[in-house]
Amino acid sequence: MSDDSSNPYVSPSTEAFREHDDAGDMPLETRESIDYFGSITEFFDHPEWVNGLLMASLTVLIPFIGAFAVLGYEYDCVAQRLAGRGQRPYSLFTFDRFGEYLMRALWVMLYGLCASLLIIPVMLVCFLIFSVLASSKNEVLAVIGIVIAGAIYLGTILFMNIAMLPGMFRVAMTNDIGQGFDFAFIRDFISKMWFEQILVLLFVAFSSGIMINLGYLLCCIGALPAVVISWFSMSHLLMQMYQVYLSRGGMKIQIVP
Repeated sequence: MSDDSSNPYVSPSTEAFREHDDAGDMPLETRESIDYFGSITEFFDHPEWVNGLLMASLTVLIPFIGAFAVLGYEYDCVAQRLAGRGQRPYSLFTFDRFGEYLMRALWVMLYGLCASLLIIPVMLVCFLIFSVLASSKNEVLAVIGIVIAGAIYLGTILFMNIAMLPGMFRVAMTNDIGQGFDFAFIRDFISKMWFEQILVLLFVAFSSGIMINLGYLLCCIGALPAVVISWFSMSHLLMQMYQVYLSRGGMKIQIVP
């Protein structure tokens, strides 16, 4: 219904939709499975996707902070949608909220830096094993050591990515770095979604690699739009994982749009 009582057939304004006080209490949309390719194609569902892509791509060129602002914008689109606010299928990038986008991304980056410190001891152990066995005169022993150290390193990287995804998403949705260390939520999310997390990481790695390389083939001009679409895909895959997680009885996040 319209906000204007004189014309009940006019659609409600976006601002009225944004300012709905009960939006945060609306039932969250859930889903049973993840639409991997839909996370990419949904970007083109917006009638003004060309303008949005151009604006975001140019923003990435801003030194130091441009990329963070665009990444924060992608998370903001997800937060708006989960909170039942914003435009559909997503809100376009606007410089009016540049600072908000930037802060949302910076909290995620700081959380990632803090969490990644945990991997340093493992890297040192792997390097020590590699150094000791590589210096051995026994070639078989050296090869075994390299394989073991490499397996430990790759396994740790995979584990850290799986462990950090729930926390990073929680920080991005709440704008609170402390929320990323809710270990009860992280354990519950991983226990219910570990397989989907692996599939999402693999899909993002391959799809973003293909899109960015195709962008480089276009005289490098298409690389920036490819990065923007890749980030959009990743953020929306995280949203879909959260929706599937909720359908499996997961813990609800208090979204801060």
